[in-house]
Amino acid sequence: MRAGRGGASTARPPQPARALLRAAVVAVAVAGVATPAGAQTAPGAAAPPAPPPAGTPASLALRQAVLTVDQEALYTGSAWGRRSQAEIEALSAQVSADNDRAFADLSAEEEALTEARATLPPDAFRARATAFDERVTQVRREREAAARSVALTAENDRQRFFQAAAPVLGRVMKDRGALLVLDQRTVLFSDASIDVTAEVIARLDADLGDGAARPESGPDRPDGVASAGPADGTSQDRADPAPQAGALSPPAGAAAPADVPR
Repeated sequence: MRAGRGGASTARPPQPARALLRAAVVAVAVAGVATPAGAQTAPGAAAPPAPPPAGTPASLALRQAVLTVDQEALYTGSAWGRRSQAEIEALSAQVSADNDRAFADLSAEEEALTEARATLPPDAFRARATAFDERVTQVRREREAAARSVALTAENDRQRFFQAAAPVLGRVMKDRGALLVLDQRTVLFSDASIDVTAEVIARLDADLGDGAARPESGPDRPDGVASAGPADGTSQDRADPAPQAGALSPPAGAAAPADVPR
């Protein structure tokens, strides 16, 4: 205790108390520097959980829960897809050859009509010209119908393939203990270890073959995997707790048949 100005007395904190006070000030300053502005949590709020470290059981379980596939590669790389593509290419080649023959016939007919114009009466020439125009229109419609038929055959086969592939993919998902399978087109980045495209193709070849003898019917249902729900999103198998196997959608980009000459 010592006398201050005006006779007032002030108390000097003992040395241990001053040391504790200095340590507290330093601790507060360090905390203020380490915590970014705007990132402070409210009093009593829990901090967000940190992701599991790599290599831990939790990290491995998270990796196994999600799988990816390349849908286009499933079709083009499978025995079914290779067989179908060979057949579509043969049909397209046939359509192209028929188009060439039709074009050659029409060209010859047009040339003959042009040569006959000098010797035909105007009325006779107009009648033959009108008949030729109708013939061209008819042939064009026939060739366009042939091209559409090939395109429809290709699309129907792709639809049948992906319907049949869905249960196989569901079984792979179940065997892997996964909870979700994503199309790689919807994924920005992923680890190669969760890509099961090659495994699914091998299973498709073993279970479905080339699909040539497979009847045109709905997909089989894999054991323990619920079928896809109706259009309104409700489940048809409410008692089945297993994850639902959504129907695969054929990727765009099917090979188009030969163009029809105009």
